[in-house]
Amino acid sequence: MKEINTKIYKSTFAYKVINNDLLNGMLNHAYLICGEDDVLNKLVCVEIAKHVFCGENNAPCGKCLSCTKIEHNNQVDLKFFPLSNKGFSVEDANAIVEEANILPYENNIKIYVINNFENATVQAQNKLLKTIEEPPKSAMFLINTVNANKVLNTILSRTKKINVGSVNTELIKEFLVGKTENVNQIAELSLGGLTRANALISDDKIIEINNICKNVFVNLNASHQV
Repeated sequence: MKEINTKIYKSTFAYKVINNDLLNGMLNHAYLICGEDDVLNKLVCVEIAKHVFCGENNAPCGKCLSCTKIEHNNQVDLKFFPLSNKGFSVEDANAIVEEANILPYENNIKIYVINNFENATVQAQNKLLKTIEEPPKSAMFLINTVNANKVLNTILSRTKKINVGSVNTELIKEFLVGKTENVNQIAELSLGGLTRANALISDDKIIEINNICKNVFVNLNASHQV
């Protein structure tokens, strides 16, 4: 599963942007990862962290110590927010402000992934703003959202926005292997979205309706050919 995540990431515009920024020594202190696909947004943020920490030429390689630590959720210089499922709060922002001034433990940079920023309160965004305006040199922020319209303009203006886009059908098929027996159907119905694909795995009615529609179409074609 981890290998397909990297393959998906390397197929996105986000990979091209980060790779170019790394090669040119122009890595931004804050990126806003935007797209309607929540699962893809979060996947991309994790893979960007691997990309930045990985020292291999084909980064993210998925095999080095740094990549392995991230895949096993024990990279001490990678932090995820919000800390609860209630949305990014002032308490989360305070924790980041306090933590960001502490030097990294194992790397030369610490990365803060902030998920579902569309749910952040205005107060929390304003609290985070000061740190994004004047970030410590050792801090990097990966903020993702399914709705950039919910992000304050002051935050937008201080981040580099990346629109992630969609995933091609063949990669979604690989993503679904081992999760469902209806790999091909779900990949087609997902319309390039990992979130939609995950939702369809447990939706037997959609698969049934899709099969009925296909049978009707085949029968109609056959009747016209008679």
